[in-house]
Amino acid sequence: MKLYVVVRKDLKGSHRAVQGGHALAELLILHELPWNNGKLIYLAVDDEHELRKLYKKLPCRKKAFFKEPGWDNSLTAIAGYGKKLPKFLRKLPLL
Repeated sequence: MKLYVVVRKDLKGSHRAVQGGHALAELLILHELPWNNGKLIYLAVDDEHELRKLYKKLPCRKKAFFKEPGWDNSLTAIAGYGKKLPKFLRKLPLL
């Protein structure tokens, strides 16, 4: 099964990868996953507002988010793992 990370497009270049990595790490810390370093898909949304809405709607129990302390705890990335995610996230662009 694929693991999904969604980050904000309004973040600058390498910040996107770093924040996505934080969300991924948070997911792996919070949940024991049978992922075993399989497929990792990075997707994007426009801004924090979109990311918050998306997180609330993710159709999976194994999900996590990351808030960046250095940016007033703004939500920067989310991660999820579940069978329904490929269909749910299919319209989002790759990062």
